[in-house]
Amino acid sequence: MDGRFEQTDAGGHIAALLNQLIGLNETSIGSAGVQRAIAQAMQAAGYGNVEAYWQHLQGSQAAIAALIEAIVVPETSFFRNPESFAFLKRWASQTGRQQAAEAPLRLLSLPCSTGEEPYSIAMTLLEAGLSAEQFQVDALDVSAAALAQAERGVFRAYSFRPGQSVTASLDAIVDRYFQREGERYRLSDRVRSPVQFRPGNLADPMCLYQTQPYDVVFCRNLLIYFHQVARDRAMRTLHRLLQPSGLLFLGYAETNQIHPDQFESIRYPQAFVYRRVASPPAQSKGRSVANSVANPVPTPALPLRPGLPVAPKLTPDVAKSRSVTPPIDPTLPSAIRPPRLPQPAVQISLSNIRSMADRGELSIAAAQCDLYLHTHPTSAAAYLLLGEIYQGQGSDEAAMQAFRKAIYLNPTCVEALLYLALRYEDQGHLAAAERLRQRIQRLTVDD
Repeated sequence: MDGRFEQTDAGGHIAALLNQLIGLNETSIGSAGVQRAIAQAMQAAGYGNVEAYWQHLQGSQAAIAALIEAIVVPETSFFRNPESFAFLKRWASQTGRQQAAEAPLRLLSLPCSTGEEPYSIAMTLLEAGLSAEQFQVDALDVSAAALAQAERGVFRAYSFRPGQSVTASLDAIVDRYFQREGERYRLSDRVRSPVQFRPGNLADPMCLYQTQPYDVVFCRNLLIYFHQVARDRAMRTLHRLLQPSGLLFLGYAETNQIHPDQFESIRYPQAFVYRRVASPPAQSKGRSVANSVANPVPTPALPLRPGLPVAPKLTPDVAKSRSVTPPIDPTLPSAIRPPRLPQPAVQISLSNIRSMADRGELSIAAAQCDLYLHTHPTSAAAYLLLGEIYQGQGSDEAAMQAFRKAIYLNPTCVEALLYLALRYEDQGHLAAAERLRQRIQRLTVDD
């Protein structure tokens, strides 16, 4: 692959695809590193021409998965950043044991790479006095190869770095939980049994959407590889995945992503651990004041699109009550195929775009909706659909802009008015929300 790769249309499409699928910020590993990974994936697939490889990617989920494998480089070790595990042991021996007496603790390691982190979590809890039946560790990663290696539970000496153990000496840890097999170390079933591995991708807004929340989440040194939009989306997902007062462990370089209305810092040297705020002030305040208004305007019973994901931050009551169909392949985000450029004479319909969105192909649906609006710039229905798609992606501001345009073109668009009213309440703009609700009531009252 020559230096003109990024200047080709196909090369740009492939880079955009990685940006979309795994939230990749190219500067985090360098454009040269991205090009090397793509060249490796091309060679493995038997392609020497980037345009032909791009066409191959558009028709094969397996090819996309192989490309992601080439980009992802596992880097982990047992008890990496040991202060985090020192705090986890301290918490588990006190608060954790009390909680585990009522129900098994739920912990998440994302990404889990080749397994050293989730197994370190399990060993730490065992060292804190918990039994293997008192906790469960879910371990997710986008790399199928890493997951397969993790499940084997066999490691080389490189997985043990000097000075990493915080519970005892490294030799004692190895003797207690591993069996030596020549130059390899096999992990005991006692540690492996409470750890479950599965594919998962934090860049996907539907990641673990229907899973019960966790008591502890480890998500370290992943956000640094995301672009900012993906980071914001990931932080919303992490907030959703945690119990009120649940613990979130981040890497040092990721602490600037914390929102103080969602997480509070726990002061423990070099642990970089945060507690989920039980009630986010903006949403809690907005809801309680809105409910205290005399004779509040009732919310009309509007049918929501059953297949289109709703951002749980905005409408948690709806998200809990409706059935959400997860992506076909949970390893990849909902939109796993890049949009093809349509032929000039072909115009996709809004119903087809909605079908894409209902299948979870949100990024493709958004791109097609934009194309539709180029030829139908006054379509309120298209802006309404675009707003719903942005809402499903968690892009709040973009969704609000699309709904405002829908209302401008169709002042009687009740669905767009209702979305904006709910959003204004979440932001604490109660007067604006009340005006919109009164407007909705006038539109929906029986003649």
